[in-house]
Amino acid sequence: MKKMTEACIREWVGATASQRGQGYVAQGKVLQPRRSGMLLKALCQGQAVEPYRVWVRLGEGEEPIVAARCTCPMGGEGRCKHVAAVLHLWRASPEAFTPEPPLAAQLMTWSQADLVALICRMVERDPDLRALVALHDAAPK
Repeated sequence: MKKMTEACIREWVGATASQRGQGYVAQGKVLQPRRSGMLLKALCQGQAVEPYRVWVRLGEGEEPIVAARCTCPMGGEGRCKHVAAVLHLWRASPEAFTPEPPLAAQLMTWSQADLVALICRMVERDPDLRALVALHDAAPK
């Protein structure tokens, strides 16, 4: 993996977003930083009431950043100050990113009622997921 440098961050998000992202790190606005393999995830408190959700996929080869996304109005391409903040925190303090347990291990600790509620919320958000339930019902037992 290529080392994350300030120049890499500036190249990804631009000079202004990079600088503003540094300010967000200094102000402690990057919350719950975690890592799952080559994927960084965090919340970043911006101007909205709710913090923005940020993820960044790190590269394993010459490209240090493969993709990124943020839920802010500018973050669809992953080139915003919130992504910059997460990258600056990663560069300065990778140990701040706690390992995220595998999803299956997390879900195994949930009650059946909580799992059903989660699936219902997911299908409400993305109705196409309902087809997966139908596929499971049709599968041989």
